[in-house]
Amino acid sequence: MARGALKAALERLCSREDVVIVDSLNYIKGFRYELFCISRAMRTPQCTIYCAAPAAEALAANMARSDDHVTESQFHELVQRFETPEERNRWESPLVTVQFTDRSELPFEHIVQILDDVARLPLPNLGTSNPPVAPADFLHELDTKTQEVVTFLLGNAASFVPGDSVAVPNSSERFIVPATLTQAALRKHKRQFVTLAQAHAQVHSRTTGVQSVDSLSSQFVRHLNASMR
Repeated sequence: MARGALKAALERLCSREDVVIVDSLNYIKGFRYELFCISRAMRTPQCTIYCAAPAAEALAANMARSDDHVTESQFHELVQRFETPEERNRWESPLVTVQFTDRSELPFEHIVQILDDVARLPLPNLGTSNPPVAPADFLHELDTKTQEVVTFLLGNAASFVPGDSVAVPNSSERFIVPATLTQAALRKHKRQFVTLAQAHAQVHSRTTGVQSVDSLSSQFVRHLNASMR
């Protein structure tokens, strides 16, 4: 299933009553961050389950499949693109790592305990959250805030050094300068974030009747850091 279709399915099915298993490659950390944002928008716990497999054994298992397997060349391309999840990333935590060579059952009790942990539900920050706004205002604010960040980064890109932590106006998040920073890349990630934020706003409005522009600049910078590293 394509990533867009997978994300759309999660947005449709994610709720606080059902357990949704997103069983796919999910090998890009930026995409895993987008999945995390969907669960956070619904204020439902989530966890990442990572099957750690030696490349040689994973290739052998793939080639042994009678159908629906990738070619050896495609497999090695996927290995090169794969971004290993890390516990320190909040969108990949809690991280449950399962060894491919361990044929015992999954730690179901531990996983259920994680998903039942009400204390982990993301709570709204009343001290910093902005008042709810109407949908039209939200979309205008979304475009304005994201464009302000893009304009600031492009206007100061010449002075940036890869790895720098840069303070961004109206954002509590600092921007981590990637190896390359281009106008095309920023525009692409802005479009991705706007699409994601609009979907989240629709989910939020269905449950509360309102939408929020809570820290849009910070959220966008966080998205850039996750997607461009």
